[in-house]
Amino acid sequence: MSTSPLLFHVGYHKTATTWLQNTVFQPEHGFAQVLDHPEIFKLIVNPHGLDFDAGLARALMNDHISAAPVGSVNVVSLESLSGSPFSGGRESDGFARRLAEISPDAKILITIREQCRIIASVYMQYLSRGGTEPAEQFFSGNKVEAFHGFDPRNFEYDRLVSHYQSLFGAENVLVLPFETIARDQVKGLGILGKFIQNSNLETWENRPPRAVSYPESAVPVLRRINHFRPSPLNRAPFLNFGRVGEFAYRAAGGGVGRIFRTKNRPVTNLAMKKFPNQFRDSNRRLQAMLAHPVDLSAYQGIKG
Repeated sequence: MSTSPLLFHVGYHKTATTWLQNTVFQPEHGFAQVLDHPEIFKLIVNPHGLDFDAGLARALMNDHISAAPVGSVNVVSLESLSGSPFSGGRESDGFARRLAEISPDAKILITIREQCRIIASVYMQYLSRGGTEPAEQFFSGNKVEAFHGFDPRNFEYDRLVSHYQSLFGAENVLVLPFETIARDQVKGLGILGKFIQNSNLETWENRPPRAVSYPESAVPVLRRINHFRPSPLNRAPFLNFGRVGEFAYRAAGGGVGRIFRTKNRPVTNLAMKKFPNQFRDSNRRLQAMLAHPVDLSAYQGIKG
């Protein structure tokens, strides 16, 4: 049975989480993912607050830990543990308390990204899930009471980091910027390896990045195609073209990227215009509270 400490990686979305799960958190690098995504959703994310049972999650997790190789770093990784960015991450504090109830001695990894870029990337994810709102409307949130939409405060990272520090201790919470990993995988994973005492990451070699998002220049086409394809956010489209609609979405996104090789980022530019100083004070508070300092020079309010 593995006796290594447990690592909860809680997101945020669009911070190389899929790459970490599929490439880094693997047995050959000294990791064991002790709950898969369906299990995390079933036992931690999806239960109503009145139905959540930490014992069930802990029991299944311990079964998987018992089967893990000795010395493995046991990982539970799912970006949805930071809440849904489409509704302001309103569940994030509750999920943190659930994790503390399951394993109060765990270590926490929170991956972040410069806010205007993550907001743009979240909007692209919103489109991939079938959203139809223009970016301006999406960023404005939902003004109807009790029906919550996008909220930029979700990306004031100090709020959630402080919450995790209060539950697990500041020394047990690592904030790792996406920019550090993207710029130098060896350095980024070296920080993680030191935090969790995984020497396997010391021999990591940089690998080619893997782009997964369609270009922002394709937004006008993708948003309109979503009116014709069923999706998690639009189960009853104006016209249901079924698989044809899905094929059209993929063809449009990939085609724009291949034909129009532009660096134009209209959604990122809109985010920068709409939230020019939204995160300045939050980033300064974040920098001051980190027990494991990292480079935040790309973030509002932080000078390099």
